[in-house]
Amino acid sequence: MPSAPHHPPSPANGHRALHRLDHWISDRQPWQLLALALSVIAGIGAIDLATGFEMSSSIFYLVPVALIAWYQGWWPGLAICLVSAGVWCLVDFSSGHQYSQSWILAWNAAVRMGFFAIVTWLLVTLNAALSVQQALAKIDGLTGLYNGRSFRQQAEAQLQRALNAGSVIALAYLDLDGFKAVNDQHGHEAGDQLLRLLGQHLVRKQSESLLIARLGGDEFAFLLNSDTTASARAEFEQLHHALAELVAERGWGVGCSMGVAIQQGPPTSIQQLLQSADEQMYAVKREGKGKLRVKLEPRAVASLSQA
Repeated sequence: MPSAPHHPPSPANGHRALHRLDHWISDRQPWQLLALALSVIAGIGAIDLATGFEMSSSIFYLVPVALIAWYQGWWPGLAICLVSAGVWCLVDFSSGHQYSQSWILAWNAAVRMGFFAIVTWLLVTLNAALSVQQALAKIDGLTGLYNGRSFRQQAEAQLQRALNAGSVIALAYLDLDGFKAVNDQHGHEAGDQLLRLLGQHLVRKQSESLLIARLGGDEFAFLLNSDTTASARAEFEQLHHALAELVAERGWGVGCSMGVAIQQGPPTSIQQLLQSADEQMYAVKREGKGKLRVKLEPRAVASLSQA
C-alpha cells in the first residue's frame, strides 16, 4: 500500500508561530521579561556546572541576552550581559577548571562580556532601524500622512471602534481641481510644494477619531468617528472650507472637490464607504467642481432627523 505523500511544514505556519510568540513576549511586563531572562541564565548556569568545563555552554547565554536586548533596549540588555558573563565566570571557577595564570579566568569573562555586548548593540541597532522602516512604510513620504495601504489597515480598527461605541462613521474623498495644470505650468516641484502644504495642515488635524491619508497623486481620504451625522457633516464642511482657502492662497487656480459618505452603524466594508464617497466626489466634479457633496447611507437617514 503506497504511503501518504509527505508535506513539509509550510513557511507560513512558522511565520504565524513566530508572530504569536512576538505578541506574547511584547505583552509581558518589563519585570516579567527580566525574571524570565534571569531564570534562563540560572538554568543554563546549572546545566553548565553539571556538564563540567570540558563542554562549553556559553552560546546559550545569548538567548536571554537577545531577548532583553530586542524587547527592552540597550541598558537592560547590557545588565543581562553582565549577569550572563558573571554566571559563566562563577560556573567556570566552581567547576575546578585550572588555568596556568589566575588572570586568564578574568580575561575570558571580559571577552565573553564583550561578545555579549556586541550582540546586544547589534540587536538594539537592528530593532531601531526596523522600527523606523516600519513607520516609514505606513507614511506617505511627501505629505507625512498615512499612505493608502496603512489607511485601509487602520480603517478596519476605526470601524470596530465605531461598532463598539455605536457612533457614526463617515468617510470623505478629496480631489484637487486643477492640480495637473499646476504641474504643467509651474513644474512638478510646485505641485509637490502644494501637496506638502496640505500635508502640514492635515497632519495637525489628525486625531484618534479622524484618520487622514494620501491615497496617491492629489487624492486624499478622511475617516471620521463622530457622535451624530450632523456633527460629522459640520466637521467635513469646516475642513473643506479650510482646505479650499489654503490652496486658493497659492493663486494657482486650484480648488477642492470633496465627497462624503456618512453611515450610522458599521458598513459592510471600508471599500464600500470609500466607493460611495468617491462617487460623491465625481458628482461634484460633474456639477462644477470646488464643492462638498454628502450622501447619507441608508442606516444613517433615521439618525439625521434625531441629530
